[in-house]
Amino acid sequence: MGNREVRFVDNGLDQDKMRYLSIAANDKNIYLVCNVLWPEVLFVTMGLNDFNGKRSENQWPKRRMRKPGQRRKALSIKSS
Repeated sequence: MGNREVRFVDNGLDQDKMRYLSIAANDKNIYLVCNVLWPEVLFVTMGLNDFNGKRSENQWPKRRMRKPGQRRKALSIKSS
């Protein structure tokens, strides 16, 4: 993935507001930034949705499992 950055952004609190509200807080927020390409994000999202089984039930056929003791059906080829 891309480079990681940290940005400090003013949140609007100054010393007067903190004294008035009787709180001790930072005057800046920290934003963690990660630069990622859109195709990578879309691929990971689709892969995770498929892995978690959140795809539409009608979109893909379900695998049919054999029951214990059930044999495979023999293929018969008809000649014309």
